[in-house]
Amino acid sequence: MPVASTDLSLAGVGRGFRDLFAAAIAVAVFGIGFGAAAVEAGLSPAAAAAMSGFVFAGAAQYAVLDLWHYPLPWLAILMTTLAINGRHVVLGATLGDYLGAAPPVRRYAVLAVLSDANWASTRQAISGGERDLGHLLGGGLLLWLTWIAGTLVGAFAGEAIGDPRHFGVDALMPAFFVCVLIGAAKGVRDVPPWIVAGGAAAGLSLAMPTHWAVISGALGGALFGYCFDARR
Repeated sequence: MPVASTDLSLAGVGRGFRDLFAAAIAVAVFGIGFGAAAVEAGLSPAAAAAMSGFVFAGAAQYAVLDLWHYPLPWLAILMTTLAINGRHVVLGATLGDYLGAAPPVRRYAVLAVLSDANWASTRQAISGGERDLGHLLGGGLLLWLTWIAGTLVGAFAGEAIGDPRHFGVDALMPAFFVCVLIGAAKGVRDVPPWIVAGGAAAGLSLAMPTHWAVISGALGGALFGYCFDARR
């Protein structure tokens, strides 16, 4: 069923903020780790925060720190970023109906803060009747702001804080995605594609970089789900 909408309200933004609150805590923790690692790699706190603000791609930002030596290998940095963030093509495609009726400027402004977490939250909200583009935007803005804030905290006080994972807060993000997945389930028939996608990603991660394994697993699960539904 089409879910296209052009609505973008403060109420929708507020719902996005609310639904991503727990995930934002985990994002802030990862941001602290990135800020500390960025300073150690030679970036100033301001440069680290600017990277988080303009790039807003945690895994890619961590990866390019290994390449951060002068002269900067711009092509390698670009290709690494594209490879790791390639999954956003899949994420954006699944939101086509939700975003399709919005004017291009509004649509691309919302997609500028697209991430795994607000994508998953909005997909679940759509299944519950959400039509407001503000939900995706609000969740994305919250994660963007907490990512930058976490980066600054890590850049200035990373050594004093130590590894925040010792407090167990790194479990928040996986727990968030599990809750979203369960909440989005429409029945037992949804489970087999999840198993295929998760199993494929886990298996492939042993033989290829994690980002490629995730993309391949998602495509494999989607293909299996399509074939599974076609047989019914």
